[in-house]
Amino acid sequence: MTAETVIDNDQQYRTINEVADYLRVSPATLRKWVGKGQIPVGCYIHIEGTYRFHLERLEKALLNKKDDE
Repeated sequence: MTAETVIDNDQQYRTINEVADYLRVSPATLRKWVGKGQIPVGCYIHIEGTYRFHLERLEKALLNKKDDE
């Protein structure tokens, strides 16, 4: 998958790789943001080492964070 790939809006939760491609960051960066609390808990689920992100919630959280800076 490339950054230009359109993500299907019917799918509620995305893999860490899909979200990393969409945001043009590495999966390690997303994990770091989660670990530092920069991504609110309501934006993702974490089960047995696997993350799934709710893209709409994540975008809103990141945009709100940017507005607060």
